[in-house]
Amino acid sequence: MAAKLPEYVAYVSNKFGTKPKVLRSDNGTEYTGKDTQAVLKRAGIEFQTSVPYNLEQNGLAERKNRTLCESGRSMLFDANLPTKYWGEAVMTACYIQNRLPTTAVNKTPYELWNDAKPNLTHIRVLGSKAYAHIPAEKRRKWDSHSVEGVLVGYSETWKGYRILNPSTSRVTVCRTVVFDECFVTSQKFISVSGTVQLDTDTAGEHCTCSQQSSTQTSLNHSLQMIDDQLDVDVDTDVDVSSVIEQVPVQKESTDCERPARR
Repeated sequence: MAAKLPEYVAYVSNKFGTKPKVLRSDNGTEYTGKDTQAVLKRAGIEFQTSVPYNLEQNGLAERKNRTLCESGRSMLFDANLPTKYWGEAVMTACYIQNRLPTTAVNKTPYELWNDAKPNLTHIRVLGSKAYAHIPAEKRRKWDSHSVEGVLVGYSETWKGYRILNPSTSRVTVCRTVVFDECFVTSQKFISVSGTVQLDTDTAGEHCTCSQQSSTQTSLNHSLQMIDDQLDVDVDTDVDVSSVIEQVPVQKESTDCERPARR
């Protein structure tokens, strides 16, 4: 903290032409240490603390910390990423929160800080499959032109995406990336007929829950008709194949078709 605080004070002074006047914390040792206190005194910044065990006196910061942690946790689990990437998720949550409007003012934090409206056309779903372009200087003639990865965030210093390579666990910043936001990770939950079933298909799914429910309902209907026509004990020898051939098959609509309303 003592090393980064002078850099932040210099950055704010250069950007706004003024420097911070007051710093308030919750008695954290990273702020109450001798080195940090010496930096504050040299910069002429007043230091304030909240009463011990009274976090509500620093409620704005505490509330924001909780919001970032909850948002990061939600995105982390939705992307099915290991918890060791919690830092990337929290940084992404902060990146998005700064570009969302607040109830205090009719502007976003990004607009208040930079005096310009944010551009949101580059925002993508965290955990999406990403195909990052490989520069010509780093590949040979017959090598692939892209490498597959996972989106884990956005760069603050470069205009690019932070792409995770699952095979090497390395994060690189890439500018030219093609995303597959419809790709489903290794596991997903689908609601079928009021129950929750675990789908472990690793391929990209493009069907909806309503289509799954319709298929399940049709299957249950067909099985019920088979059961009604058999109407015998389990131990009785019956030619099931002949019965199945007599059951009418209900046609399913395609992905883009919907039954017309009367």
